[in-house]
Amino acid sequence: MKRSGAVRRRPPRGRWTQRRYRRYEITVPTTDNDGNPFHPERLNTVILDLNALSGGYTRLPVKGGWQGGPEEANHLFIVDVPDTPRAKTFFRIYRALLQARFGQDEIYLRSYSVAGVSPFRRLRRNE
Repeated sequence: MKRSGAVRRRPPRGRWTQRRYRRYEITVPTTDNDGNPFHPERLNTVILDLNALSGGYTRLPVKGGWQGGPEEANHLFIVDVPDTPRAKTFFRIYRALLQARFGQDEIYLRSYSVAGVSPFRRLRRNE
């Protein structure tokens, strides 16, 4: 039933629905190619970099290996940032920087679009 004079309002949008976000996952080794552990300062630099960029990060300890090789321990950093050309350029350059910083031929960096779930909003009876 349509009420005259009633204006339907759109629900307010939350932080996640206003912008498009992109998730970057960066795998960082814990040891060099000879199996020697990196100095903790090297890892702390990554933490400072990601905090400066996005204000936060998630870090998970992960293990993996190559066929026929030993299992290796790594850190997986996860960062969600606005999906902008500037962020893409940053991570392209940052990947090369990490490869040099950790003496690696390859640093695995994955990215994909993410969308958050808006918080629940209780509806009033007349909505």
